[in-house]
Amino acid sequence: MDIIYKPARVTKIGNAQLPTGADLVPFSASGTNRPPLAQRFASVANGGGFWFVINHFKSKGSCPTSGDVDLGQGCWNTLRTQQATALNGFVNTLRSSSGENDVLMMGDFNNYLQEQPSTTMQGAGHESLLLRMPAANRYTYVFGGETGALDHAYASVSLGAQVSDVNVWHINGDEPPIFDYNTEFKTDDRWAATPFRSSDHDPVMVGLNLSADSVPCIPSISANVPAVGLRQGQVLTVNQITTGLSAGCPAIQSLAINWGTSSVSLSLPTTATQTSNTYTTTGSFTLTLSVTDASSTVSTLTRVITVDMPAVCIADTSPASLIFTEYIEASFGNNKALEIHNPTAGTVTLSDFIVRIYTNGSVNPGSSPYQLTGTLAPLGFVNIVHSSAVGTLTNTVGAILVNGGVVNFNGDDAVTIERVSGGVVDRIGQAGFDPGDFWSGSAISTRDRTLRRKATVTAGDTAACTVFDPSLQWDSAGMDIFTGLGTR
Repeated sequence: MDIIYKPARVTKIGNAQLPTGADLVPFSASGTNRPPLAQRFASVANGGGFWFVINHFKSKGSCPTSGDVDLGQGCWNTLRTQQATALNGFVNTLRSSSGENDVLMMGDFNNYLQEQPSTTMQGAGHESLLLRMPAANRYTYVFGGETGALDHAYASVSLGAQVSDVNVWHINGDEPPIFDYNTEFKTDDRWAATPFRSSDHDPVMVGLNLSADSVPCIPSISANVPAVGLRQGQVLTVNQITTGLSAGCPAIQSLAINWGTSSVSLSLPTTATQTSNTYTTTGSFTLTLSVTDASSTVSTLTRVITVDMPAVCIADTSPASLIFTEYIEASFGNNKALEIHNPTAGTVTLSDFIVRIYTNGSVNPGSSPYQLTGTLAPLGFVNIVHSSAVGTLTNTVGAILVNGGVVNFNGDDAVTIERVSGGVVDRIGQAGFDPGDFWSGSAISTRDRTLRRKATVTAGDTAACTVFDPSLQWDSAGMDIFTGLGTR
């Protein structure tokens, strides 16, 4: 969701706001992920101020098989009612924290006028502005030939007296779907660049005749904070950082970011600014951007950043499939190879797996993964060999020749077999730890050596971020030994 406005008519006051704590919870449940977005505005003409809050409640579709099922008000009615309660709480927070009592809430609430979410909004003192319209015109949606209002506008008591007009622009609901921008169920695309059938809901329109106010001097800050899952060791980049202030207000003096782990002062943007941080531990961190003006007024923008463990630290929990059975890191040049074995009694689809390399103690892959292809018969082998290796290696039956990438490993790097869908199947070495020159244990090391998996090992070592001791599952075949590939 976003808010589009005309700078010639209104100016932004401070930052956009999102709910937090208990007010956010119902908007994160059941795949909703659509919290209300609030922005404070002031009229350019007379400084009249108000909060505008845009909303999109959980739909009536995608019904669960139990729990919040359709009991007469569509599926997810309980959740929508909880969202209405949370919206009331969020609006109360906006009003108490800013001193601005005029609030207009609009959007797709996905409930009809007499359903519980709407009565919950009205019960908190928020006027349903559609009720000012003639009953025959207060619809925004047509379903099964029947009309109703799923889209609404609610006003706080103080703003209600400043509402000059309410209407619905009937450009969508009455129009047949054949004219919309989708192409399903059509033999041709009949959409035209007109307002009609640009959506399946009709927009609600509200006119305001705002009372004059003194425009508060509150600096604003906005930024693009990626809403993506972050892994430990990955870089988070915050970009498009911009600041603003109302005309006649004190100049902005400083800009800073607190990542939740450290604070950094930033240069004031002449154009959009960006900054980056690497989270080295897992957890939830509150990222805060702060802007301060010459009168020491501070505005902040906050986001919660969740950092999960690196993907390489997540073990595959599926039944045993592939394992490494030979590791060749020879004493010269590119004589390197990895043997992969199917220890099971069934054929394995190799395209479900990739091979990765993690260099110099990194938890992030050192190159693009090598995608396995084809199938591997029960007890079969496949060998990934550096294409510049000696003929003894490149001529191995079934050898896959690769120029670099995952076969550029050294004795101190980690290599893994992973499922394409996620999860480590087997590993050699420890991701996220640099052992120095090689992995070692009980007189066995990976430097300039050929290692062979012990015959008793028939399942992969999936704990790629734990200590790696090669002597536990591997035997040393010596230096520059290439004759064991394809056997066990």
